Amino acid sequence: RRALERDMLLDAGLLDECHAKSVHVTTPTHFIFGGKSPYNDGAHKTAIPRLFPDAKVVEVPHAGHFVHADQRAVFTDLVEDILVGPNGFSGCR
Repeated sequence: RRALERDMLLDAGLLDECHAKSVHVTTPTHFIFGGKSPYNDGAHKTAIPRLFPDAKVVEVPHAGHFVHADQRAVFTDLVEDILVGPNGFSGCR
Protein backbone atom coordinates (compact mmCIF):
# COMPACT_ATOMS: atom_id res chain seq x y z
CA ARG A 1 0.00 0.00 0.00
CA ARG A 2 2.79 2.44 0.84
CA ALA A 3 4.46 1.85 -2.53
CA LEU A 4 1.16 2.59 -4.25
CA GLU A 5 0.74 5.76 -2.20
CA ARG A 6 4.26 6.91 -3.13
CA ASP A 7 3.56 6.15 -6.79
CA MET A 8 0.34 8.15 -6.60
CA LEU A 9 2.25 11.07 -5.09
CA LEU A 10 4.73 11.01 -7.95
CA ASP A 11 2.03 10.68 -10.59
CA ALA A 12 -0.25 13.32 -9.08
CA GLY A 13 2.45 15.97 -9.02
CA LEU A 14 2.36 16.35 -5.24
CA LEU A 15 6.11 16.14 -4.85
CA ASP A 16 6.57 19.74 -3.79
CA GLU A 17 3.80 19.44 -1.21
CA CYS A 18 5.46 16.37 0.29
CA HIS A 19 8.80 18.13 0.35
CA ALA A 20 7.22 21.14 2.04
CA LYS A 21 5.81 18.83 4.72
CA SER A 22 9.25 17.25 5.17
CA VAL A 23 8.11 13.82 4.00
CA HIS A 24 11.21 11.68 3.60
CA VAL A 25 11.58 7.94 3.18
CA THR A 26 14.67 6.70 4.98
CA THR A 27 14.43 2.99 4.18
CA PRO A 28 16.60 1.58 1.38
CA THR A 29 14.86 2.42 -1.89
CA HIS A 30 15.80 1.54 -5.46
CA PHE A 31 14.40 3.18 -8.59
CA ILE A 32 14.83 1.47 -11.93
CA PHE A 33 13.84 3.80 -14.76
CA GLY A 34 13.55 3.10 -18.45
CA GLY A 35 15.50 5.60 -20.52
CA LYS A 36 12.43 6.11 -22.72
CA SER A 37 9.89 6.23 -19.88
CA PRO A 38 7.65 9.31 -19.74
CA TYR A 39 8.29 9.32 -15.97
CA ASN A 40 12.03 9.70 -16.52
CA ASP A 41 11.91 13.46 -16.50
CA GLY A 42 13.47 16.37 -14.64
CA ALA A 43 10.68 16.62 -12.05
CA HIS A 44 11.13 13.01 -10.94
CA LYS A 45 14.92 13.14 -11.08
CA THR A 46 15.05 16.14 -8.76
CA ALA A 47 12.26 14.94 -6.46
CA ILE A 48 13.67 11.49 -5.77
CA PRO A 49 16.76 12.64 -3.85
CA ARG A 50 14.64 15.13 -1.88
CA LEU A 51 12.05 12.55 -0.81
CA PHE A 52 14.28 9.46 -0.76
CA PRO A 53 17.67 10.73 0.43
CA ASP A 54 19.31 7.29 0.40
CA ALA A 55 17.79 6.12 -2.89
CA LYS A 56 19.74 4.38 -5.60
CA VAL A 57 18.61 5.23 -9.12
CA VAL A 58 19.43 3.22 -12.25
CA GLU A 59 18.41 4.20 -15.77
CA VAL A 60 18.07 1.36 -18.27
CA PRO A 61 18.60 2.62 -21.82
CA HIS A 62 16.27 1.44 -24.57
CA ALA A 63 13.50 0.60 -22.08
CA GLY A 64 10.20 2.35 -21.62
CA HIS A 65 8.07 2.52 -18.49
CA PHE A 66 7.86 -1.28 -18.27
CA VAL A 67 11.56 -2.03 -17.85
CA HIS A 68 10.83 -5.61 -16.79
CA ALA A 69 9.16 -6.27 -20.15
CA ASP A 70 11.40 -4.17 -22.42
CA GLN A 71 14.78 -5.25 -21.01
CA ARG A 72 13.98 -8.42 -19.06
CA ALA A 73 17.56 -9.69 -18.61
CA VAL A 74 18.89 -6.30 -17.50
CA PHE A 75 16.00 -5.83 -15.09
CA THR A 76 16.43 -9.32 -13.65
CA ASP A 77 20.16 -8.76 -13.12
CA LEU A 78 19.50 -5.45 -11.37
CA VAL A 79 16.88 -6.91 -9.05
CA GLU A 80 19.09 -9.90 -8.29
CA ASP A 81 21.95 -7.56 -7.39
CA ILE A 82 19.61 -5.65 -5.06
CA LEU A 83 18.35 -8.80 -3.35
CA VAL A 84 21.53 -10.85 -3.07
CA GLY A 85 24.22 -8.18 -3.30
CA PRO A 86 26.43 -7.10 -0.39
CA ASN A 87 23.55 -5.24 1.29
CA GLY A 88 20.77 -7.48 0.05
CA PHE A 89 18.89 -10.49 1.27
CA SER A 90 21.49 -13.12 0.51
CA GLY A 91 19.53 -15.73 2.46
CA CYS A 92 16.88 -15.80 -0.29
CA ARG A 93 19.00 -17.86 -2.66
